[in-house]
Amino acid sequence: MKEQIRIGILGYGNLGKGVECAIKQKMIENSRAKYYLCDKSKIGRVGFVKLAPFDKIDYFITDTDLSDAWKEKFEEMKVEIIKAEE
Repeated sequence: MKEQIRIGILGYGNLGKGVECAIKQKMIENSRAKYYLCDKSKIGRVGFVKLAPFDKIDYFITDTDLSDAWKEKFEEMKVEIIKAEE
């Protein structure tokens, strides 16, 4: 049985983006619930590496209102949107 853990990953020093990404992908693969935390400055931007497609996450947590287009995409993928309050 997979146990639930809560962990934040900011970086591993000198491991490099490829190794760091592979570690995070394994963590996602072995997690029961997947949370994606994204502040408003990152919405609509492209990152350096792709950890997982959005349809592989369960919850998208953000600090802003999403456009109707984003809301529809997440609804189609059955991803719950959580808006963080101040």
